[in-house]
Amino acid sequence: MNNVTRKNKIVFFVFALIVMVIIFPEIRSLANTETCIAPKSFEITPTSVTLDETTTSQQLKVTYDGADVTSDPATTYTPDDPGQLITDKGLIKKDPNASVSIKNIAINLEIAHKDQKKTVTVTLKPKPDCELIYGNANAPYVIFFSRTNSMSEGSPCGGTINAWDPNNATQLEDYKKDVKTAVTQDINTIGSATQKFAVYSSDNIFPSSKGPICPTIESNRSDIIFKNYNWVANNTGSGAYSIINLKSAYYCMGNKSLARKNMIAHELFGHAFAQLRDEYTNNDEGAYCMQQMRHGSVFYNITAKNDCSKWQSAVKTGCFKGAISVNFYRSTENSIMNDLWNASGFSPLQMYFINMAANDYSNLANNLRPFAESLTCP
Repeated sequence: MNNVTRKNKIVFFVFALIVMVIIFPEIRSLANTETCIAPKSFEITPTSVTLDETTTSQQLKVTYDGADVTSDPATTYTPDDPGQLITDKGLIKKDPNASVSIKNIAINLEIAHKDQKKTVTVTLKPKPDCELIYGNANAPYVIFFSRTNSMSEGSPCGGTINAWDPNNATQLEDYKKDVKTAVTQDINTIGSATQKFAVYSSDNIFPSSKGPICPTIESNRSDIIFKNYNWVANNTGSGAYSIINLKSAYYCMGNKSLARKNMIAHELFGHAFAQLRDEYTNNDEGAYCMQQMRHGSVFYNITAKNDCSKWQSAVKTGCFKGAISVNFYRSTENSIMNDLWNASGFSPLQMYFINMAANDYSNLANNLRPFAESLTCP
């Protein structure tokens, strides 16, 4: 009996061993399978966001394991630049108190829920600081218009300047309309030279007439050859003001002076761009002549010679008495530089200088030298 029992125990032991060898790996595999849990799904839409002047906010949707957890307190939104964004239960907004940028900003927004996290790229585009109202954005000669509450040069408006109201939409629309009218009606006075100009208008109000008016454009355009600022004050005056080499012009909104025919042509293209001087006289001739001399005593389109000989080899013209002083002479009886309200255009000589500037502004000083003449008031 003892031998049989011993044999039975041996057989049982061997059988159990075989069972363990065969079955235990399966059990272990099954156990491992049960503990290897698939990760929960985690989705965010949209996967990238762009905020600009028109799209100022974006609502995200966050789902975890098929459930919407966008507003779940366990869902966190962490931007790498918290000073630029406001996040409120998946609603992404630009922080209105953030510092103004002139270039796009890309912010990584980390969104996490429980054991999952993903990153959404939020691109902040700055508000366009200017609108292109005429020409090619890549033109070499660029003109900027904006409103100002202070005139740095001259007093074209007379009296006290009425401050622009930033909350007055009617004022803004009137200004924009007048600028477009002025540019549209006067740009063609310079003929084919218009192809080299771009004109921008800003909605901003500047406390003083100091640029830049359009920092985004000006910082990204190192190839601008000629740049001119045109400042518009809110006043009832009918005047305007610009001098050669100033690279700025000043206008009044009052009495529609900005939009009057030939105003932009006279101040901007005549004075500021082509360095032409006024060709009219003033009732107080002595004081007016001396005032003009303060802006420089060298003249190109005016002469003291009664035959106007200095430009005849370049442009055949007449010779008419009276330009700043009755002792000086001009090339034509009537022109934009002489009687801007009634003139039909620039004179042939004036267009010669305008085209000279348009064709090679960088060398304008050298090209003008043969026509330079120093004058003295009588």
